[in-house]
Amino acid sequence: MDRELAREILIRDSMTEWAVIGSRRRGRTIKKTPRKTVSKLINQIGAGAEGRSPIGQLKMGIKNQNPSKVKMGPKKNGQTMGNAALKKHVATAEKTGVLNLSKSKLDEFPEDVMRLKGNLRSLDLTFNKLSTLTPAIGDFSSMKVLVLDQNSLSSLPHEIGKLIKLETLSVAGNKLKSLPDSLEKCVSLKQVQLQSNQLTEFPVMLCWLKHLDLLDLSANQVTRIPREAEHLHVTELNLNQNRLDDIAPQIARANRLKTLRVQENCLTISGIPTAILTDSCVSTLAVEGNLFDMRQFTHLEGYDQYQERFTAVKKKLS
Repeated sequence: MDRELAREILIRDSMTEWAVIGSRRRGRTIKKTPRKTVSKLINQIGAGAEGRSPIGQLKMGIKNQNPSKVKMGPKKNGQTMGNAALKKHVATAEKTGVLNLSKSKLDEFPEDVMRLKGNLRSLDLTFNKLSTLTPAIGDFSSMKVLVLDQNSLSSLPHEIGKLIKLETLSVAGNKLKSLPDSLEKCVSLKQVQLQSNQLTEFPVMLCWLKHLDLLDLSANQVTRIPREAEHLHVTELNLNQNRLDDIAPQIARANRLKTLRVQENCLTISGIPTAILTDSCVSTLAVEGNLFDMRQFTHLEGYDQYQERFTAVKKKLS
């Protein structure tokens, strides 16, 4: 068989003993040949002309390749984002100050992102596989928005307190059991989203943040609202789907609080402080799904005063 005609050898079915050898050069097709013959021909071509034939080149590539040094391209279809794609996102963020790496299958904080620590304003790492957040997050001095939803974080680093320009922090859908006290230093915070975690204590370090407008702690395991809550500056506090059995009456002194949500908890009717109804600015108090009948709620002292506030706000918004 003429070696020059054998430009391409294709073994189509690994379960049979036949192969088809085709020639592109002269447009000829050679009849089916037993696998042993094909193997012998491959060895002949490869042995004397490894640098010239496709088979020889393939053999040389396999023989000389070090598997540990194989460089893979960007991974797709649910695998980790490749270096090329990441670098492209980072390059764009250098101009815009906004970086979205959501759904990138990241299991650690990308080192390339550290290039942006001086000018990155918004970082979205939603739907990744992060179990820890690098302490270097504190070096992003311009950060205003940090979104870490739907990861596997069990804690936040103390260094997050260095983000004095941070306005929005969202860590929903993680495994947080506690929060660092250093969050009290994030003096620009306006919104904190901590729903669907494993928090058991109310984050009192957030009570003195003067710009904080929304605090969402729904779907956690918090058992009580402490007296420190009187210092809250939020207009809305969400504690739905927790394990609350006690609300400190001092919360009525939080003079910016307009909406308090405590649905689906373990509160009895005596666990609702009448001061919230009589002496607070709360105009929306959501208490359904607790250990009392809603008719009992309407009979509480101060309910009529609360209802007046509720109706006034409703008319104003309509």
